[in-house]
Amino acid sequence: MKYKYIIYIVSAIVGFSIGILVNWTSFTKPEESVTEIEFASYNKKKAIVEKGDTIAYKHVVDSIKTNYPNCGNYFYYSLVMVLAYDYAPANYDIYTALHDLYSSSNKAEQIDDKTKQLALFFLENGAKKGNKECINKLNELKMSEK
Repeated sequence: MKYKYIIYIVSAIVGFSIGILVNWTSFTKPEESVTEIEFASYNKKKAIVEKGDTIAYKHVVDSIKTNYPNCGNYFYYSLVMVLAYDYAPANYDIYTALHDLYSSSNKAEQIDDKTKQLALFFLENGAKKGNKECINKLNELKMSEK
């Protein structure tokens, strides 16, 4: 009877040990953990959304534009800054993000009318608030129409 319990205990210990060895990677910290740079980027993105931090916004948008040209991945942060914090320069970034999504390097179809209207809305909105980039782009578009 005593041996029966010992066999059960030894079996459980051996089984548990084998289970740990087989699944050891799930118990250890993965090497692809968040780096300090990714954590800093996360904090900046969080500051944009929660506080409307303009310095963090400029850094994140510039980083995205540099690292991922013609992709428009900064659209979300620009939209948050315009709608939640009324940050005028983000209007131009929305315009460029929408046009980047439809650029020839993305091999997307030509920009549709509703998206073009949306992009122009934000461009005009930024111009009304005095953003020079928006004003210059609107003037450039008016000149090209003639």
